[in-house]
Amino acid sequence: MSGPFDNARYEALLEGLEITVASLSAVMASDVTIRIDSAYYCKAQLALREKAKSWPFFGKFCSRISCGPFGSTVLDTNYQETGIAMLRPFNLRDMRSDANEVVFLSPDFVNDIELKLFYRNDLAFARVGNVGCSIITQEKVTISPNIIFSGRTPGS
Repeated sequence: MSGPFDNARYEALLEGLEITVASLSAVMASDVTIRIDSAYYCKAQLALREKAKSWPFFGKFCSRISCGPFGSTVLDTNYQETGIAMLRPFNLRDMRSDANEVVFLSPDFVNDIELKLFYRNDLAFARVGNVGCSIITQEKVTISPNIIFSGRTPGS
């Protein structure tokens, strides 16, 4: 009779599974996120992160990267008929900022709560729902909390 972990049984247990062995010290030294979830260390993700080491930083292509305001800073009760357009994730369709269903905020409100402004030809990424990407076609917009922007610094 063979032992409980002979090669045949070990191979049978592993069939269809993937194992990555990484020491905690190596994880902490190699990654600032200090994540320990298994999906982050699957072989495909490890390979992608290794490949990404040779990619240029996004900042090489733009002068600023910004996220939308924190949480519920902007409520639907702040919307109005005209003003500064506020893009939301579903406005980023087909690689352009969809003008349908765009809401507006008063310039005073945008200024008072110090919302960031973005301009034509900046790039927006939706970070929730269907992750979309779009070039901004409007002259000036602000963004919901669920969007990340990259673009030029005003005046550059």
